[in-house]
Amino acid sequence: MKILTLCSAGAVRSVAMAHVLKSRYGHDALAAGHNFNSQGTIDLLSGWADRIIVMQPRYAKGILKKHAHKIVEPALTNVGDDVWGNSMSLGLQRAVYVMAMELHRKGILKKS
Repeated sequence: MKILTLCSAGAVRSVAMAHVLKSRYGHDALAAGHNFNSQGTIDLLSGWADRIIVMQPRYAKGILKKHAHKIVEPALTNVGDDVWGNSMSLGLQRAVYVMAMELHRKGILKKS
């Protein structure tokens, strides 16, 4: 499954989630930043993706309506503000791993 992960800068929270999705589940995941990638880039990546994971609900607003159906329920992936500063922070990796497990358990990220 192709998954776009989206946070503010595309450097910490979205990278952490993309890492877990790639390394633990074999998904093709890319990270991007709501504030640092252009709307055109986010639209292009949203078109590519089968699912879009926003790391805070506010980032769903940057997704064009034509791709909104791909957004995973933001309440399931809300890690809050970046308090880690590093995508490999143990606390953040644990948090996104638990989220990814739950998304798979619910069948949201099952490969077709």
